[in-house]
Amino acid sequence: MPRWVVSVGIAICVATAAPGLNAQAPFTEEGAARGLALFMYGGGEGWGRGMALNDLDGDGDLDVAMTGSITGAMSLWENSGAGNFSPRDATGIPSAALYNGITAADYDADGDLDLYLANYNGPNVLVRNDGNFNFTDVTATAMVGDAGHTAGCAWGDYDGDGWIDLLVTNHSPQGTENNRLMRNLGDGTFDDVTDELLLQEYGPSFQALFFDYDRDGDSDLYVTNDKGPTLGYECRLWRNDDGVLTDVSASSGAGIFAMAMGLGVGDPNRDGYLDLYVTNTPLGDDNILLVNQGDGTFTDESSSYGIGACASGWGVELLDFDNDGYEDIFVLDGGIPNSLYHGGPTLPYPNIAQTLGLALIAPSYSVSAGDVDLDGDLDLVVSSSNWPLELYINHEGETRNWIDISLDSATPNTRAIGAIVDIVAGGVTQTQAVYGTGSYKNSIPYSLHFGLDTATTVDSITVLWPGGGVSEHGPFDANQRITLDDSTAIVPQPVFIRGDVNSDGSFDIADSVLTLSHLFLAEPIDCLRSADSNSDQSLDVADAVYSLSALFGLGSAIDGPHPACGEAASALSCVSSPNCP
Repeated sequence: MPRWVVSVGIAICVATAAPGLNAQAPFTEEGAARGLALFMYGGGEGWGRGMALNDLDGDGDLDVAMTGSITGAMSLWENSGAGNFSPRDATGIPSAALYNGITAADYDADGDLDLYLANYNGPNVLVRNDGNFNFTDVTATAMVGDAGHTAGCAWGDYDGDGWIDLLVTNHSPQGTENNRLMRNLGDGTFDDVTDELLLQEYGPSFQALFFDYDRDGDSDLYVTNDKGPTLGYECRLWRNDDGVLTDVSASSGAGIFAMAMGLGVGDPNRDGYLDLYVTNTPLGDDNILLVNQGDGTFTDESSSYGIGACASGWGVELLDFDNDGYEDIFVLDGGIPNSLYHGGPTLPYPNIAQTLGLALIAPSYSVSAGDVDLDGDLDLVVSSSNWPLELYINHEGETRNWIDISLDSATPNTRAIGAIVDIVAGGVTQTQAVYGTGSYKNSIPYSLHFGLDTATTVDSITVLWPGGGVSEHGPFDANQRITLDDSTAIVPQPVFIRGDVNSDGSFDIADSVLTLSHLFLAEPIDCLRSADSNSDQSLDVADAVYSLSALFGLGSAIDGPHPACGEAASALSCVSSPNCP
């Protein structure tokens, strides 16, 4: 039987009020009033400071870690559980004037969240969480003190060994500093595998993120690069094939040339595939929404969604602020008021930031969304340069139902970074994923918050775990926080279909294309025997010709599997069994 842990949330009133129609304002700014008193220093390279909105002490609520103090010291605040904050000493965290980005992740698999601090003009710092807001600097022993001009950083298990790895993005002023991918060896140390994996990226990179764009169970990688129109730096997408990273920027359509800064990922069109939102400047066109087509490609649909306006776009959050079941898009800008585009079934999305009280005009850079007061909706923490840290408390989401889902993995990837979660409620399917970083120099909560509108039950939850395992859970009542683990996850076995080279369960022209790409471009194929369409025990151009002829009715049909394979032989057995030609 499935095993899960359920903690009851706060029951809320269900209604259908439109945004802005509550007696109380939809959002109220309460940062200083709730204890988050910090004036953000705007010095250094001038592109903002990062934050972590995470449960740092393991008590079930969201605490805040912040760079940007004028003294260079880290600022930490403990959450009371009701969204009120008390300052804590940053014990064990060294000070640095140019701390930049910050991520929280459990690199050592001991259950608590450690902090990696990006330093724009000096070695980055990794501090191990020892509990109760005490930390130990382990940078030297872990060998992760990259000294480039680091902006953002991201965690993800690229090689599938269960240990989360670290990608560091360097915004090189002269275009001479590599981004670095550091493989977690599981013993507290990391190995720089950038050159080995041919991931060298010289240029002004701002942010990176591991996410499973093709839903195959492993973590792909996207990196935003600045100066695309002026210096020719392209945003890059690497597809992961069992730890082999292949640059598919051009073929996927995700390789845009932009003045790219922030990176948001979500599924606003609710088709089950994760889309990319890249912030930009008018010099590089507007902000860009790349919609995942589900076939390995992306298309720019910013114009139809009406969400591209920018002067100097930075951080972005895709979140369901009003719990209506549609993801909204909150975008920070350094030159025009911040925007919140209200998601829904009709395009374009309206910008309702002014109505909500979120249209701040300030040099805003970093944003994290999370339920800081545990009332069932998502609040916003916003960092702006030379400006007080702001906490926007959400009152609009209280009018609708929700569910909050955390994942617990038995692997060293304890927070299941890279997992995809699909829920069905009220006849609607929604999709979110677990990320090891935020959109711009920040860290976001690991729990996934779904708005349910008026639905009172979540009928089912499906989790695609890192590594490809799938587990099914439910039903659950609305308005509660649940934790699901991977104890019942099963890795599905694909059915062997001769000619189905990409193992998607069907035989079509894409399989012939992949065969040719394998032969001439060394594109990997999971099952070589599937690609042997003419059953001659070898793989060559004749197989691509044979399969194309069969598709268009110009030749013989593709043979079924050899009787030794069985009618439902898996692709794995077809690779391993010599009796399965």
